[in-house]
Amino acid sequence: MKGEIYSLISELRALVEAQMEAVREDRIELLFDLQERRSKVVEKIQKIDITAEKSALFDGSEEESSREEEENSPSFKEMILEIIEMDREIKERIRSEMNGILGRLNRLEQMKKGFCQRGSGERQGRNLCLNA
Repeated sequence: MKGEIYSLISELRALVEAQMEAVREDRIELLFDLQERRSKVVEKIQKIDITAEKSALFDGSEEESSREEEENSPSFKEMILEIIEMDREIKERIRSEMNGILGRLNRLEQMKKGFCQRGSGERQGRNLCLNA
């Protein structure tokens, strides 16, 4: 069971890394596809009953694995912390992009209002006012 959880967390970390790359490359459709795949992995993790093994997962006692495996692979805690950090970066990049889009929309709305005010004295058929 521990190996299955480790495998799923590794898969989750790989999906988050792919999401980071998708955000950097502005590949929104890929980002959504990866999020769906990520949700499925999270569901699998949640279905596994780890109540009995919970303390062993995070206290560093990995009796089933060899010393060599422990030294060459990150711990559960390290991987989860990496995932959290990458999530923060993804969130900030998306927030920054959304703020940029909102700023452009606000400027467009101001331009539209400016055109409406200028055209208000003209005949209605030639008015440039558009309703949003």
